[in-house]
Amino acid sequence: MLNGTLDAPGEDDGYVVEMAIPWKSFRKAKQVPPTPSSVWRMNFYIMQNNSGLAWSPILGQGNFHKASRFGRVRFAK
Repeated sequence: MLNGTLDAPGEDDGYVVEMAIPWKSFRKAKQVPPTPSSVWRMNFYIMQNNSGLAWSPILGQGNFHKASRFGRVRFAK
């Protein structure tokens, strides 16, 4: 969901995203589903016109697919 007005850049205030990914998709995770206080590395991107923004920016640090450079998400109850 866009908080703002579509195609009016000066009025945009951000995005809200809700997604559902099946736990079975995380085959390499140590524990699925994660327990409260588990910490996973993640990053989120938004792309437009071959440009974008990241929740945990790593540009200039090499390969942006490398999970060790992602931000940390701590799960809670």
